[in-house]
Amino acid sequence: MKKKFMTISKSAKKVTLELLAISLLIMPIVAFGQVTGGPETGSDILGLIRTITNWFAAVFFAIAVIFIILAAFGYLTAGGDEEKVGSAKKKLVYAVVAIVVAALAFFIPRIVLDILNVDVIEEPGVGID
Repeated sequence: MKKKFMTISKSAKKVTLELLAISLLIMPIVAFGQVTGGPETGSDILGLIRTITNWFAAVFFAIAVIFIILAAFGYLTAGGDEEKVGSAKKKLVYAVVAIVVAALAFFIPRIVLDILNVDVIEEPGVGID
């Protein structure tokens, strides 16, 4: 009996390489962000979680914008070629998925607090500015 292995299409490989290139460009920005000290209260922890999820959302929104631009370029240069139009549609779907993931990142702190059954009373000036 032969085992069937899942193969990755060329477009999926290309998208993976594009995401890898984008992440490599973003890594130095993240690496130079230094945090001194640590959270001392529940509000501080919530603020830290919000900061991380905001960065996460920003990266995914940036990726979505790049994919929308690539999809638009693909549509404009397709010239009626069904394969190129299909590739552009896939990039547009990837952009929508990135936007949905980024939007969900804003709900992560609330979900984590609900799972942990923690109520955090925020102090004025704590949270998203």
